[in-house]
Amino acid sequence: MRTFMENQVVTLKLSSGEEVIGRVVKQTENTLTLKNTQSMTVMHNGVGMTPYLFTADTTAETDFNINLIISTTLTEKSIADEFVSKVTGIVTKTSGLII
Repeated sequence: MRTFMENQVVTLKLSSGEEVIGRVVKQTENTLTLKNTQSMTVMHNGVGMTPYLFTADTTAETDFNINLIISTTLTEKSIADEFVSKVTGIVTKTSGLII
C-alpha cells in the first residue's frame, strides 16, 4: 500500500465494499489511522457523506486494518473540499457534487 502524509484526505475501498473518506493521522505496518471518517452513501438526489461510525465521537480517530483495505487513493479535489467543509465548517469552492 502506498504511503500517505499526515492530514492528506484519502479514500479507502474496504473488503466489505464500503468507500470511506478521512484525513490521515498515521500509518503503520498493520494499520492506517484516519480521523473524521465518512462513508459515501447513495441518496435520493445524489451521493452524500455520512459518518462511518454513527455512535463514535465524530472527531475520533479510526484504525483500519491494512489487510481489510482493497484500495487506497488520494480523494479527488472537489470531493476532498466537500469533506473538509463538512467536518470543519471551512467552506472552499463549492462543487455541488456531494450532499
